[in-house]
Amino acid sequence: MKDIKVIQGAQVLPTPTPEALQPECIRVQKVYDWVYLTNRYQNKIQLSEACRPIIEERLALGHRLTARCSTNPDNFLPVFPLLPKPQPTPTPIVCPGARCDFDVDAATVVRCTAPDGSIVTLNAIPFLFTVCVRVDLIDENAGNEVICSENVFVQFDEEVALCWQRGLNIQCRILDVLCNASFRQLGAGAFMEPGIFLTVNVCKEIQVEAEVKLEVLARFCQPRGPVDCDVNPIEDVCPALPSNLFPAQCPAIFPGTR
Repeated sequence: MKDIKVIQGAQVLPTPTPEALQPECIRVQKVYDWVYLTNRYQNKIQLSEACRPIIEERLALGHRLTARCSTNPDNFLPVFPLLPKPQPTPTPIVCPGARCDFDVDAATVVRCTAPDGSIVTLNAIPFLFTVCVRVDLIDENAGNEVICSENVFVQFDEEVALCWQRGLNIQCRILDVLCNASFRQLGAGAFMEPGIFLTVNVCKEIQVEAEVKLEVLARFCQPRGPVDCDVNPIEDVCPALPSNLFPAQCPAIFPGTR
């Protein structure tokens, strides 16, 4: 019988060979700055003259009046990241929604303290956020009848310090508008006037970006095949995927080696 030698020490497993990667030049939007901000507007607003006779008539009958505030989520700027769409309100909304305006020509240089305590130089850019909300006046004693409706425009002025310079683009998106309204008798005694106490919260993001070209180590993707599902199969009438799906690169000159 031959002597059997016990193998000692760690066994090194062969490293699987990865699929070949090669330099690829891609065009992407690089993010230079990204902030999330909120604004709150609270104010007492007077209703229009057209609503006054209706309100006075219902109050004289001893009816209880309340207010409801609605927004138009379909007219917000594109949302990123995607948020759940609010449920529609039964009352049609004619407000144009919300928008964001800014003036880069009015930017001023400011010195700010970074989270690590260092001093950084940023550009303070003035922004103007405009929001339209729908206010409905409701008579609870008449089966929650809407007796008067008005569109109310709210604006917020704000300077936002951003990592921005000429050549960079600014994307401003209104993510959501939350509002609340309540009917109040404003004033005191003989000077009491019907009005609305309105609260509007605006959630928005501001992103600074620019198109850049990056060299990355990558390989081209391929589409996946079908998966088994409990549905009627579809006859495959498409030809096989061609092998030359992507144009060939010229690696000797671009991207080249460095």
